[in-house]
Amino acid sequence: MNVNMDIVYVSIAAIILVMCAIVILFGRGDWLLSGYNTASDEKRAKYNIVRLRAVTGIGLIVLAAEIVILEFVSIFGENGRATILCVTALLLSLLSMTYCKR
Repeated sequence: MNVNMDIVYVSIAAIILVMCAIVILFGRGDWLLSGYNTASDEKRAKYNIVRLRAVTGIGLIVLAAEIVILEFVSIFGENGRATILCVTALLLSLLSMTYCKR
């Protein structure tokens, strides 16, 4: 694939992630929070929504920055890039399940 097209695709993905993060951080994107939007009221009461928005929004910005940086830094290879992104997503998931609980 053409290198320039890879940069375009990564940039589009990063822009979408940042836009979703902004919507979530301003409190208008609770419907984007997977699991929270379909939870019952009693399960929602177990989570601090302000913390959950912060963790998710900042996490999306971190992921967007990572995919852009990893596109330009090729020392990790394809498997290394995927591993770094998966570890970040796992850490964000664990953080949302622990730090965001009431």
